Amino acid sequence: MHRPMIGVALIGALLLTVASLTVALMAPPDVPWLSAVGQLLGISACAGLLVWAAARWGYRHASAPAEMAGRTALVVMGVLVIGLTIRAVADLETGRQLSAHLIWADPKTNLRVVRPNLTNAKLVAPDRPHHPDDVNAPDRAETLTRMRTFHASTNPQGLRGTAFEVPAPGFRVVCIGDSVTFGWGVEDNETYPAQLAKVLGAEVLNAGMPAFKPNQISTWLQSHAAGLDMDVLVLAVRPNHSNPDPWSDYSRNLRMIVRAVAPAKVAVVLPPLSTFDPLGAREGHEEVRRVAEIAKQTGDIPFLDLTPAFRARQKTGVMMTISGEIQRMIRLHDGEVLAEGKGQRDRLAPELVAVFEADPEVREHLFFDGGHPDRPGYKLFAEQVGDLIRAQGWFPEAR
Repeated sequence: MHRPMIGVALIGALLLTVASLTVALMAPPDVPWLSAVGQLLGISACAGLLVWAAARWGYRHASAPAEMAGRTALVVMGVLVIGLTIRAVADLETGRQLSAHLIWADPKTNLRVVRPNLTNAKLVAPDRPHHPDDVNAPDRAETLTRMRTFHASTNPQGLRGTAFEVPAPGFRVVCIGDSVTFGWGVEDNETYPAQLAKVLGAEVLNAGMPAFKPNQISTWLQSHAAGLDMDVLVLAVRPNHSNPDPWSDYSRNLRMIVRAVAPAKVAVVLPPLSTFDPLGAREGHEEVRRVAEIAKQTGDIPFLDLTPAFRARQKTGVMMTISGEIQRMIRLHDGEVLAEGKGQRDRLAPELVAVFEADPEVREHLFFDGGHPDRPGYKLFAEQVGDLIRAQGWFPEAR
């Protein structure tokens, strides 16, 4: 191989190495960057082949214009790689806003929990039903255009909200669960624990952690329950269906949770299911039956399924029905079918997604996506949980 050809190859390899390292080093914490590097290398490799072909032709013919063509191709490749690197880093920054960058490893349990001492941290999330994997997909900037911005602050203990005292100065409720309890999508004062505090006129702590599963909740409470000094624990989490036996897993961890927080009272709540949750629509009824049974067997623990209360209020907006593989988006006030298509087991049909993307006003009442309530939805959530606590006679004013 001619020395100039070796030079071209070395320069190309150096460009790709520097570009890959730049993307990896500039990727925000907790954001997957391998796919961005892979895309960068793939496109650049194709460009590199063109550079190699042009350079080889030029040096073989040993003509000044041909050599110039090789140099020009190398410059073009350099510009392309730089441009792709900038685009990859920009996409990863968007991914940071969409990801769990507010999460860190709890030093006591090594669980991924909310960072302490956040002040008005800006978070961005899709403002329509979507699959969780969509927020990290390479084409997310094109496919997810409906977005919402909200903010979250945390106390030194890593819970959303202000600092609290131990021992508690009075009656205290702790709400624990996943992103629904955390209040994904709304401001600090709009979460269901914050609104429950107003409903009860009592102190309520928000121990919701995005993506928390029953086993993680029980592990976290075994380490942290003593420092919460609670009178009541409201557990709002669905079974972990990625577990081979979600029901035994839920039952075992519920028993561990009860022991960890004793003598505090425990209530089990199933968060409301959106109609735009294909998996929930198929498994929801069995889930309610099994979780209610587990709660009763664990010690007659009060149980509340919130889906019926939400369905009773859904008179406007749109909803989804499923018949076999066919999903239909229906406008409630007149029953018109706005879209229909074939959806996968846990994904919406593209035809329904297209309607959401085309019109920001199209939404399901009380939800902003396919799994989280909006502000009025969280208010209804708080009212229902408040009624449950009062009905048990746990709240001092109800005794």
